[in-house]
Amino acid sequence: MIQSDLVELKNNLPDLEDFTIYKIAALNDITTHSNKVSELMDEIAAASQEHVQGVEQISKAVNQMETVTQQNAASAEESASAAEELNAQADSLRKIVQELSELTTGTANVFTDNLMGLRHQIGQVNHNDKTRQDHTCMGKEQQSHLLSNKTDKKPFHNHLESAQ
Repeated sequence: MIQSDLVELKNNLPDLEDFTIYKIAALNDITTHSNKVSELMDEIAAASQEHVQGVEQISKAVNQMETVTQQNAASAEESASAAEELNAQADSLRKIVQELSELTTGTANVFTDNLMGLRHQIGQVNHNDKTRQDHTCMGKEQQSHLLSNKTDKKPFHNHLESAQ
């Protein structure tokens, strides 16, 4: 049996040789394709890593834009507040300039009338207090002289000069 198997094997040897060559060629093709697949997998991995880095950069940029937007909003609020305050100060300054202008040109207005009235009242209170104090120490002749000079007939501008 062994001999018959050897004879049969020898007769089939050219077929086995072709088969072996075919198998070796197939294995070489498989190895080549496997290497190509491996290279493609490496390229995909590298592309995926680049993609991840790109997404991280985009995420950072969006976060920075959000921060800048919030800072801009805060600056806008501060600017609006400052503008509102400046407008109020400008209105106040405008009123002061108008009142000063009216005072220097001699035109009467509510402010000057109120100022004059207030100064007159302060002068009357001071004068009345002084008169009461003086009356306790004065005779009748001195008191009547003081009462005759009680009303001050100076013009407004003289009041301003004497107040300064």
